[in-house]
Amino acid sequence: MTIGRYRFQLAVSATALIMSASAMAQTAGPQAPAGAEADGSEIVVTGSRIKRPNETQATPITTVSTAAIEGRGVVNVVEVLATVPAAGASRQSPSGNPRDQGSTGTYTADLRALGNTRTLVLVDGQRYVGTQQGTNAVDISTIPTDLIERVDVTTGGASAVYGSDAISGVVNFILKKNYQGIKLNAQSGISTRGDGRQSKLSGLFGTNFADDRGNVTFAASWDQTKGVLAVDREISADGVTIADPTRPDLAVFGPAGYTVAQTRQGVFGLNGSTIAGSTIRRTILADGTVTTPLASRDGINPNQFVIMSVPMERVVTNLRGRYAFTDDITGYIDGTFARTDVTAQLDQTYVTSGRMNIGGPTGLPITIPTTSPFIPAALRALIPAGRTEISVGRDLPEFGGRLIKYRRELYRAVAGVDVKLPFLGDSWNANAYYEYGRSTLDQTMFNGYNSQRMYEALRVESNGAGGFQCASASARAQGCIPVNLFTGRALTSAEMNYLRQNADINSFNEQQVVAGSISGTLIELPAGPLGFAAGAEYRNERSNYLPDDNLQNGLTSLQYYKQTKGQFNVKEAYAELSVPLLKDVPLVHSLEVEGAYRYADYSSSGGISAWKVGGNYSPISDIRFRGIYSRDIRAPNINDLFRGQTSNRVNLIDPCTAGGNAARRAYCLAQPGITTAFNPPAPSPINQFQVGNRALKPEIANTLTAGAVLTPTFIRGLSLSVDYFDIKIKNAITTLDPQVGVNLCADTSDPRFCSTVTRDPTTGILIFNNTIPINAANERMKGVDVELAYRTGLGNYGGLDMVLNYTNLIKYKTAPFAGATIINLKGQPFYPEHKANLNLTYSLGGFSVNLNERYIGKIYRVVGGTFAGNAVPAFWYTDLQVRYSIDKKYDLYIGGKNIFDKKPPLFPTPYVGTTTGTNTAGAVYDVIGAYVYAGVSLKF
Repeated sequence: MTIGRYRFQLAVSATALIMSASAMAQTAGPQAPAGAEADGSEIVVTGSRIKRPNETQATPITTVSTAAIEGRGVVNVVEVLATVPAAGASRQSPSGNPRDQGSTGTYTADLRALGNTRTLVLVDGQRYVGTQQGTNAVDISTIPTDLIERVDVTTGGASAVYGSDAISGVVNFILKKNYQGIKLNAQSGISTRGDGRQSKLSGLFGTNFADDRGNVTFAASWDQTKGVLAVDREISADGVTIADPTRPDLAVFGPAGYTVAQTRQGVFGLNGSTIAGSTIRRTILADGTVTTPLASRDGINPNQFVIMSVPMERVVTNLRGRYAFTDDITGYIDGTFARTDVTAQLDQTYVTSGRMNIGGPTGLPITIPTTSPFIPAALRALIPAGRTEISVGRDLPEFGGRLIKYRRELYRAVAGVDVKLPFLGDSWNANAYYEYGRSTLDQTMFNGYNSQRMYEALRVESNGAGGFQCASASARAQGCIPVNLFTGRALTSAEMNYLRQNADINSFNEQQVVAGSISGTLIELPAGPLGFAAGAEYRNERSNYLPDDNLQNGLTSLQYYKQTKGQFNVKEAYAELSVPLLKDVPLVHSLEVEGAYRYADYSSSGGISAWKVGGNYSPISDIRFRGIYSRDIRAPNINDLFRGQTSNRVNLIDPCTAGGNAARRAYCLAQPGITTAFNPPAPSPINQFQVGNRALKPEIANTLTAGAVLTPTFIRGLSLSVDYFDIKIKNAITTLDPQVGVNLCADTSDPRFCSTVTRDPTTGILIFNNTIPINAANERMKGVDVELAYRTGLGNYGGLDMVLNYTNLIKYKTAPFAGATIINLKGQPFYPEHKANLNLTYSLGGFSVNLNERYIGKIYRVVGGTFAGNAVPAFWYTDLQVRYSIDKKYDLYIGGKNIFDKKPPLFPTPYVGTTTGTNTAGAVYDVIGAYVYAGVSLKF
């Protein structure tokens, strides 16, 4: 015991030195892997800082192997990660949210579909810089696929080990080290409809030097994906309108379902300041006829310009090296550069009268004075007496779709040292590293108009010489030309050139991390080593999102943004123990408990702690019971805290349209301008403002995982794990879905909801809805994960490898605040009750066949609804690859994805989870269709 106390005291002293050094550092963050083997190769363990096999931990870990990655023919690893049921569908995939300007073209991990900011992404146990403005969300397509050794997915709270953001779990990418040789890959594929082509070239080069004391490895890849237009798929070729969510059978497709609020030739509201608030609406046809708008004649296909799966081109390079300076000291460096170019295109820009067109929320409305000489006599005769202005709604397809070009770049460098500590014992190791990461996004938006110029160009007077001019002399001095919206035809080239306005946004995320850790065996107990790990970290996060002046001042139709700029730092210290209690005694093959504690001090929100306790119990070698109970956190990120005001257009159904229950009717009739005849268009485009909240505190989650692992000795190669999980999040940072927010306002009249809703005081029409993040929501998710793996030889007939993953979601409910009506999310597209993935590989010599079956269970258009057509049946997707290897050096392969060409279900607005422009839940269901590919891999 004297030796044990000596080791413990030395370990504590070493930890104190590391913690002190980290606290004095000016920049830093989380942590490196613990320990090194005797041969100097680093061991990276996911879910623990104590060096031990993943298979013996109490935390459930699903591993995606190199073989699984290669067997899917993927362009980047996210396609394989998406097959893990616990990984969930990501709203931030290219087809999942092509309209989200902060994330378009990125691929993020989203365990349990609880949000990508609640999933922590690591590379070799170290944090990775966030690639979405102001958040920790990582674009995992910037991690070089060819360099990945395996991917560990930890589906349980891990904040005590890794820090903030690990509420739903950790995705840890373990990269190859000491690689020797050359590997070249080429692959190309295309959908069976001749679009969506993907091509990839990659290379991996590695060699040892200095008598094998050092190694340098370089990886480089290029890939390109062509886009897919919404109009090129049957389900999304046209717009769909569902006025009553309980009657999907009454869905109106095509022109009959178009809105008349904005048309190609314009709609003019003759007795209101907005089109929705006008009861006298007229349009002018190309032949000059003044008539009532007709959707089937005048409406515009909202999907005509939409790119639903965005085109992109990506280059990723990585250089890493290791060198053993002595037998006990090894230094390493790791550098990554990635560049991604993405093009997105949305529906056409539009002009619509309202309160938020110029200068943001208090700006001037774009209306047309009744004195305009362009107003035809037939239209003027219908304008009520006393009106000084009329409203206008008009799409501008002549400008083309709203085009957005993105360039994303990522720079990341890590320098560290692994040190053996023989004076403490053979098992003791220390690690320290510094990491710098920076991701940038430069985006340019095209095909919009300058709203100040539009305002001035619609105020027209005679020039005294038989022509017309802008009424404002100062506007004329700046080149203003009159714009005539009453022709029923497209704008002229001169009008468009005057109005046209592009916009730019430049942003970056910056992360710096300094971390140190120590791990080893404190003492040898009768049942095994008492494992210990401790460390300290310092992390600094900084972000700046800078729109140009036109965007900040609301002078462009493309959007309204204010600058988001902020930073925070966090100082952390942690310790972890693994204690074997019993081994090889009656009824106990092994019994072990473990625990971890972390304290973090955030400059933005103060101090907070995270912890976990758990253990393993094996009555016999064939079965192991495991469980972990943890307290986990997610600290508010820069976007949560400092987000500058932004606006967005969302399609909402006014809850006052359909009447609803007694409380809703009472609220609606109490609003100025609303009567029993109130009937605005449904859905209507509404402006939504979003802004940050510096008073936010960290989310706190209590997570329980408990289960069993069966590895029967009488069936070699078989393993079965069943784990129950229960995640309870309190004080969750939330912003209400706009539709949910306005509905709750109408149903409860609660000022917490109604304070964000603004209606026109004259007409009662919804104008905008504000959202601000708050610590208010409570969330509860329960379920069961099952993993069945079986590997067996078939003698002269080869071998079979099978992995089946299944998740049963028992419950997922949330409440926007304590005491609020509970919302059941189970059954929505992101949260089906049943999800599964089956991967089968048959191999014989150099020949192999890989079959992957992905299952998405039944979902509902309206959770809890009982109407006909509410349920969307379960879906199976089948992928297949055939590969032939020659001397384990040359691989030829062909394959197909969604080989049975399953069409996605109709799931349009207003159903929760739909992706605008796809008429389905594009992040959940395949929108491309059957896809085929072929490739070759060469090893030297």
